[in-house]
Amino acid sequence: MAAVPPVRSSETDDVGAIQPQLALRQRQIENRGFMGHIIEVEIVDRDGVGVIRGIGETRGRAIVPVACVGLSLLLVVMVVANHRSLSRELELWRRFESLGRNRFGLREYRHRATGIVFIYLPGGDTWLGSPQSESERADGEELRRVRLSPFLLAKYETTRAEWGVVMGESASVEEHRDLPVTDVNWNDCAAFCSAAGFALPSDAQWEYACRAGSSGQFAFGETLDESCANVSGTSRSARWEPPLPAQSLVPNRFGFHHLHGNVREWCEDAWDVGFASSEDARGPDPVCRGGMPFRVIRGGSWVDPPSYCRSAFRSGYHERLSLPYIGFRPAFRLR
Repeated sequence: MAAVPPVRSSETDDVGAIQPQLALRQRQIENRGFMGHIIEVEIVDRDGVGVIRGIGETRGRAIVPVACVGLSLLLVVMVVANHRSLSRELELWRRFESLGRNRFGLREYRHRATGIVFIYLPGGDTWLGSPQSESERADGEELRRVRLSPFLLAKYETTRAEWGVVMGESASVEEHRDLPVTDVNWNDCAAFCSAAGFALPSDAQWEYACRAGSSGQFAFGETLDESCANVSGTSRSARWEPPLPAQSLVPNRFGFHHLHGNVREWCEDAWDVGFASSEDARGPDPVCRGGMPFRVIRGGSWVDPPSYCRSAFRSGYHERLSLPYIGFRPAFRLR
């Protein structure tokens, strides 16, 4: 059955709270007497965006959709034509609290169990890599068009406090709780993600988030300064004890902080310098599986020059290596 159009607020007969961030709107379409009513139903989030729409039938106090799914002990709601989209929204509802849209227009969510804030990225077709004319270009940066599915990525680098919540290692977070956790190897980060229900971002997901629609060396243009990146060679690097707190400096045009500099970040992919030039690197949702036990590192850090912090720059480290300038941020994959 095709999804019905959104219900306008002027047509809404009833608005009942389902969750603090979700509300049910319904409008009667047909009165069937003692058999109930045919109604048009829409679930909206806190900022008024419809997340689930469809047609249901009332029987007593229940809403019975044409096809339905259970939401804990709450109302049973309708299924729209795009089942994958519905499953995605229900997954977000169950695990995350909606924070509305950020100033760049992207939806943000707080993970209920850990408090980590994520940004929803719609995916689609995007260009990754660098042109041959880019200054400081390195091997493994072949320009390519990649297709990505929607996913969530943490707005900030994982902090010591967040690490302690998931891993139960409180001794390491008693001081400087808002600093990025560092000295963690790839296996440590994978264990954190597994325990919390997350995943490390793929190499392609990370660069898509870093670029934020840009095509130059950096999300902020062709240069970096101390307002947007904590990297070696700026006046900031001489004044601060690195790394900086995870929420410092200005975000890119998607809302992410510190994807250039501060701490290097682990990705899921195995390191293979030739992968970017392969057909597999174009997706959909490419992940390099060969080349282990070396893994992709992205973003550069406070010890690195700007050229190592470019959007396209990739390098690989042994998955058991931990250093005081390597951290990570988790992703959440939508089914």
